[in-house]
Amino acid sequence: MARDFATEYGTFLALAWVVDFLLIVQGFTRQNIFFTLGGFMLFLLLPFIAIYLAWRFKQHLPHGEQIESPAAWFFSSMMLLHASLITAVAEFFYFRFIDEGRLINSFSQMLTAPETRQQYQQIGASNMLEQTLQQLDTVATLSPLDL
Repeated sequence: MARDFATEYGTFLALAWVVDFLLIVQGFTRQNIFFTLGGFMLFLLLPFIAIYLAWRFKQHLPHGEQIESPAAWFFSSMMLLHASLITAVAEFFYFRFIDEGRLINSFSQMLTAPETRQQYQQIGASNMLEQTLQQLDTVATLSPLDL
């Protein structure tokens, strides 16, 4: 019983994670604050969604029966495992077929903007900006599977 519910609820949780990922990525690539804020708001709600799904599982137990700790851990672990696997596949397909380097380019554009360089110079962190840009170049060479 726990495995069936873990699969179902893990799929629901994965859908929430994928929507969150897409909102945040689209917010950065399109420089749209509403997508970004929506993604971060959903990010803050995700633990409560997971707790709600665990509570729903408890409601499906026969009347008066309590869930034992090993069963609760098994359910939670399996739900998170299913959600993680589905989310990983969705993110792989996003970076392999949809992104085409837009996310890395948008970060690079934000970091190389004159305002950003000026702010880093004002706080005396020009070296840190250059290191970040070098790391971003390294990330750009990674394959979708590595990402």
